[in-house]
Amino acid sequence: MREKNASMIRNALLLGAAGLVGAGIALLLAPQSGVKTRRQLRRRAEDLREDLGECVDNLLEECRAAGGKGLEKGKQATRRLQEDAVKALRASRDQITRRIEQLRHTVSA
Repeated sequence: MREKNASMIRNALLLGAAGLVGAGIALLLAPQSGVKTRRQLRRRAEDLREDLGECVDNLLEECRAAGGKGLEKGKQATRRLQEDAVKALRASRDQITRRIEQLRHTVSA
């Protein structure tokens, strides 16, 4: 899961960097007026910000879901350990009870 999250973050950063590089190249090579070019760059920056925001939101949602699954698995493991501990304690109690009865029988004989 960590690798997937790291990959998503890396891809989002690469997308942002590519967008900035593309915007810079567009600015340098633009055959249109500066006002029009700045307007286009502003729109592209807003689009990029929205895309990155969606990536972050998706990543957060996946992290929340993974955390919930991990918490549930932890609860299940705790329940199993508790059940195993109770079984082991009952088996020990039964064995001790049998041994006490054996000793009583030996002493009374």
